[in-house]
Amino acid sequence: MQKQMKPTLPEWIVIALLIGWLSLLFIPLSSTARQHSKTTLCLANTHLLSRAWLAYAEDNDGFLCGGNTFDDEQWIGPPLREDGFPITTNIPVTLEEEIRGFQAGQLWPYTMTEKIYHCPADNHWNLWNRGYRSTSIQGMMNGEVFPMNPGYVTKISQIAFPGEKFVFVENVDPRGWNMGSWIMNPAIANSPRLIDPIAVFHTSTTTLGFVDGHVESHRWLSEGLLKWAHQATEYDGTFSFNFTPLTDKERDDVHYLAKGYIPGPY
Repeated sequence: MQKQMKPTLPEWIVIALLIGWLSLLFIPLSSTARQHSKTTLCLANTHLLSRAWLAYAEDNDGFLCGGNTFDDEQWIGPPLREDGFPITTNIPVTLEEEIRGFQAGQLWPYTMTEKIYHCPADNHWNLWNRGYRSTSIQGMMNGEVFPMNPGYVTKISQIAFPGEKFVFVENVDPRGWNMGSWIMNPAIANSPRLIDPIAVFHTSTTTLGFVDGHVESHRWLSEGLLKWAHQATEYDGTFSFNFTPLTDKERDDVHYLAKGYIPGPY
């Protein structure tokens, strides 16, 4: 009797993306329902990306893929020109250049499609300067943060409370493509602040992907943080990096991110 073959992870990814995009294309939806469908598809993309991140670690003795973007020894490589020359500055790039960078990265054999790197609710990426990819790995997960920082990890076994620690965070860079890792100053002395912006393609929520594979559309409480994030997402020339919380709600929002940012013991 012939053995039944199970779909591989890349095949599951393609199936899930096809179902999601077909629902957006062919099912009549109100604007609210369509936005909800895009949020659902974004969560599915991030879940599948988180599974690919876990699968890489499982196949590599627990070592994490690179969380930066500066070469092809990372989860994605930098955008590549047609001649293969890497673009390592924070400038606007073409979709084709970004896709070449995805294909050069460590996770591409597990994903095999550029759509998984993009939030379908980001409708303006190609009208403004920013890149197609709408999520990054945070800097403490084998990313661009200095490896000697307390809590920095390079192996899955070093991560404490995996259900509370996020790997992927929806973000934008108004200057161009999302270069490097997403970073913040967790300031263990109870005064954290953000350095890189979060994205709010879903009005008041940001999609996060966690170590254990679950995903979350996290709703922010403070008007100040949302205003700063919208300035980055819908760049109007007024955005500046670094957000220091001043109100109780702002502190609650930033503390939430700080709690999930340090994966290892400190």
